[in-house]
Amino acid sequence: YGLSIRPWPDSQDQYLLIFSITDTALEQGGSYRISMEGLGRCGEEGPEVLLPGTWELEVTLQPASVQNYGTDHSFSVSGETWTLIRAAVSPLALTLEFQVPETAVDLRNLDTMMAPTIRMTGGEIIDRSSCVCGITSRTGQVEMTLEFQMPLNVEQIESITVFGRELTAEP
Repeated sequence: YGLSIRPWPDSQDQYLLIFSITDTALEQGGSYRISMEGLGRCGEEGPEVLLPGTWELEVTLQPASVQNYGTDHSFSVSGETWTLIRAAVSPLALTLEFQVPETAVDLRNLDTMMAPTIRMTGGEIIDRSSCVCGITSRTGQVEMTLEFQMPLNVEQIESITVFGRELTAEP
């Protein structure tokens, strides 16, 4: 699961929050409560509270499926071998997890190099430009999440493309 935040266009005190979950819990659906306190961000000068207070949001998710796109695909990235250990698409997000050499990973421009796209059966292409992107790394692993603006029908996904290689869903 995750949370992305960005200022609402042309506003000083309104923010767009995108919650994402790529989990087997989506298959069951159900009601969930999200509690937040002290909406903030971490800038160059450290943490800053943007909107103090406490908020609770109740959400009901309809049962949905998660499509998996195989593992053990290897990619050459800046002369190093990266192994895809998880590729999954839920109605809310695409999650890619890679096992990488335990050397310093430069995350700059990684989203452009990886260039993940989703091809729908009707020909529509969903790419980085229409999503919120998050990239994290820790020793030996990199994870990228593309959070969609609107839920997708995962049954209508034809394929995903990562580092120029097209992957199809597992049966």
